[in-house]
Amino acid sequence: MGYNAQSLGNDAKIVAEQEQCYDLRMQGLSIREIARRVGLGVGTVHNRLNDEINKRIAPKSDMLRVFELDKLDDAEARLIAERNVIPVGDNPDAVVKLINSQVSTMARRARLMGLDAPEKVAISGHLSPEIPASLKAAMDRAAEDADKREAEIRARNGSG
Repeated sequence: MGYNAQSLGNDAKIVAEQEQCYDLRMQGLSIREIARRVGLGVGTVHNRLNDEINKRIAPKSDMLRVFELDKLDDAEARLIAERNVIPVGDNPDAVVKLINSQVSTMARRARLMGLDAPEKVAISGHLSPEIPASLKAAMDRAAEDADKREAEIRARNGSG
């Protein structure tokens, strides 16, 4: 498949417009002022700014998200290891505190991954109390992963 020279020229023009709009916005100009100065419509300026912001910020935010998720993995593994060490009957308040910490960690992970957005779910038909095999398998895999992480942390800390 060949490249269209006109299309490549338009792409370069769009990239230049994105950068110019972004630079002017960083200087404090309004969208309307940018549109007048660059000779574009207000909607086009919005689009150029959004594209440029996404190009500049998205890779950095993705790196930060991965870093934060790694920290949460470590924190959760430590919580699981600590929870398994405390006998429930000896200190129920400590167990509740650990479980609350783990739930907070899970909520933070959901927010970082964008999983906390509300979603409308329509339910119809008969609800079965049985856990579907696919969900049970996923739960088993998650438990195995948590056990592996716990073992890795214990090995790293020299307590396993």
